[in-house]
Amino acid sequence: MKKEKAFARALCLTGCLCFSTVSTSLSAFAADAQSNTKPAKITQAELEKLIKSAPNAYNTHLTAAKFYDQEGSVGESQNEYRLATKCKGVTAEAYKRLAQQLLRSSDYVEAEKIARQGLKLFPHDYGMLLTTGYVLHNEHKLNEALEFYKLARDIQPKNPEIYVALADLTVTLKDPQKAKEYIDKAVSLGKPSELVLYQQAKILCLLGHFDQALKPLATNFESDPLNLKNDALYLSVLSNQKMKKEAFLVQLCMLAPANDKEIVRAKTNAQELMKDLPDSDVLQALAKAESFFQDKILKGRLHFAMGAIYDRLNRPAQAIVQYQAGLALDPSLARGYLRLGEDLESFKKNLPEAMKNYQKAFSLDKKDPEIQMRLNLLKAKMK
Repeated sequence: MKKEKAFARALCLTGCLCFSTVSTSLSAFAADAQSNTKPAKITQAELEKLIKSAPNAYNTHLTAAKFYDQEGSVGESQNEYRLATKCKGVTAEAYKRLAQQLLRSSDYVEAEKIARQGLKLFPHDYGMLLTTGYVLHNEHKLNEALEFYKLARDIQPKNPEIYVALADLTVTLKDPQKAKEYIDKAVSLGKPSELVLYQQAKILCLLGHFDQALKPLATNFESDPLNLKNDALYLSVLSNQKMKKEAFLVQLCMLAPANDKEIVRAKTNAQELMKDLPDSDVLQALAKAESFFQDKILKGRLHFAMGAIYDRLNRPAQAIVQYQAGLALDPSLARGYLRLGEDLESFKKNLPEAMKNYQKAFSLDKKDPEIQMRLNLLKAKMK
């Protein structure tokens, strides 16, 4: 039991199991509270046609707001949503979406103001109640948020998303057992979404039921092996359950897309897992992980990272294979040629081939001091 509690604390510290604030995964869910499908993409031509035919109509401003939203123009989108709320024939959607967007911008005070304005006009609208609850949840006005969530549930008692919101809030209120009841209800209402399964796994982990958390996380991984949020929690649970082969595959999926800060930790974790795995398992996992990536650059990064790990393990022969595989996929990475050249020089003693790789690296990046140093040292040695 002590180990389980320690693991839960560790997950909280790493961000995999943080319930002190609202889960960011709920942001996406709340953004389309009344729809389980993504809204159709709006084209510039469609928008221009609307503006020409009805420049001041509610639907025109709402459509323009959605267009700017999908283009990432937050300021223009918010302005259009505001104009939409002032139009004749306004619906709850304009208030709901404006409040959600303000929330994503961390403008909590204004988000609450807009949400409450919308509620006055549409007090029985499910999406408006859910959004208001979510805004208050983020402001840590928990009891009031709970009331709005319950009102939303009364309107759509068979909608799983409201039970996800209730579960998330109940965890914040430090009642994980009640949260489990809510999330179990969400799961029971038809085929659960990735979000429902992820929230279920988080709650099970909080309760110490790590073995039970494996199933929903595995389902999500099979559906989308490159969902980094799910992968992070899945990796932690697999490691806790001593499932190193499975954990290594998940870690590889997190390795290629990792940023500069994360990749150091990801390489270290992968290296530790590799120590206890036979080569056949490592290569099998690598091939499977590579198959998940469509982008050749990411495939190449995966092989470059594996080359670096093999070098750390003092296995240059395998490192060379990985660097060559990576460069075949992405021949633009200067440091890939640098690392390959270093192994060819020190391990294979093949100085001409090492020189070719250093020169290729230098042609791609003339400002890297390490590449320049290696090139000059090898030139001196070959004289």
